Amino acid sequence: MWPGLMMAVLATGVYSSTDVVRLDVRRTGHAYAGFGANIWPGDLAVARAIEDLGMTWVRLWAGCPENPPGPDGTREEFDAYWRGHPGADALRQTARMISRYKLKTVLCVGSPPSSWLGPGYVLKAEYHSAFARLWGSAVLAHREAGIRPTYVELYNEPDGFWGIHVSPSDNAALIRKVRAELDARGFRDVGICGPGTAHADWGDAGDPYINAMDSYTVQALSAWSNHAWEWNPGRIHAEEGHAYLRTAWPSVRNAILRKDPGSKRPIIITEFATKAHAFHGTQYTDQGAGQSDECASDTASYAARVVTNAIHLVNGGANALIVWEGADQSWSNHEWGLMTRPERGSKPRPVYRALAAVFPLIPVGSKALRVEGDPVCAIAGFARGDRIVVVAANGTSAARDVRVTVAGVGTLKRPTIRTFGGATCAVSGSSITLHLPRDAVIAVAATAVPAP
Repeated sequence: MWPGLMMAVLATGVYSSTDVVRLDVRRTGHAYAGFGANIWPGDLAVARAIEDLGMTWVRLWAGCPENPPGPDGTREEFDAYWRGHPGADALRQTARMISRYKLKTVLCVGSPPSSWLGPGYVLKAEYHSAFARLWGSAVLAHREAGIRPTYVELYNEPDGFWGIHVSPSDNAALIRKVRAELDARGFRDVGICGPGTAHADWGDAGDPYINAMDSYTVQALSAWSNHAWEWNPGRIHAEEGHAYLRTAWPSVRNAILRKDPGSKRPIIITEFATKAHAFHGTQYTDQGAGQSDECASDTASYAARVVTNAIHLVNGGANALIVWEGADQSWSNHEWGLMTRPERGSKPRPVYRALAAVFPLIPVGSKALRVEGDPVCAIAGFARGDRIVVVAANGTSAARDVRVTVAGVGTLKRPTIRTFGGATCAVSGSSITLHLPRDAVIAVAATAVPAP
């Protein structure tokens, strides 16, 4: 390298290992509405995670019984169908847990009965009206079991071909049909969130399921939902993979803003974690490729990536985050859970501990602060009253320092610090200095004292 070029590179800070960030409590954004996990009826082991991680949300997978009524089935027939659900006892147990922790619930049936699906898991057109009646009866049955859903998500990932597939135009029509059915049955307080697509990275065109919604469909929605999965393995397995969602997810956010320019509806990430299973040049067993006694989700690198993704999503406008998933299930062929499956002892994974360092410190109702600067680490700030919270995650392969200046306050007092992976912190005046080893996470909450 030419000496002059070397000096220029040093001057621009390319080799700097320090991020410099400014947060201004006078420049607040959207409200943080809470954190939660996907759970399954009857799995009460997740109560530990609900407590330790300060959860306020769950997304509950109900699952449809087989032998449903036909396309002309009446409301009474669908009510009887749900009341005969073989998992009713497990559902009531989960209802008591949800009530005990006062959790907001997103109810999802995953996929409709298999007999309603054609090739490619496409929901047959002759069952569209029946699908709306199925949902009206599902809400009634869950209320009778003790669960009053805040929202329903009509199905799992309509853009996929692995459980159900619904076209963007059919999805819009079904949202309107289900809204009308819920209203007719007196469930106006139950919102619909959608579209719940599986992609966070649609590109400049945005999510086609959002694009296909007319004003009547948008009016039928109470909240936006997305499953913020990354579908570019080359990018997320590269050394810069930790930054992928920072640039990819705005494709969803921008599509939402085109339909809802006043941001009247909250954005709920009803599934997120990471598909990555290679970090810092090391390949691990894919957590989505089958049961395993050791895989990527058992590593600190995976934990740091999940927290990093959460930070990018909040900074990108998401109000609530629901991680995939609370705990591995004995019948499942995946290893995504915050806790291992019962056969492995239902043990907390590193991602459990990383998330526990962050979310209990962020008050629900906090306003997200704009991050001024261009940090390599993922950094977020929150403010509610005199409480300031700063969160950082280092998904790079080397240690990094972060200097955060909080503008609009005099001093920061009585800091509470929680860490994962050996991160450290020093608070002085209105500044916070963080040191984050590779794959470390830290959250700092402090009381802001006004300037004299």
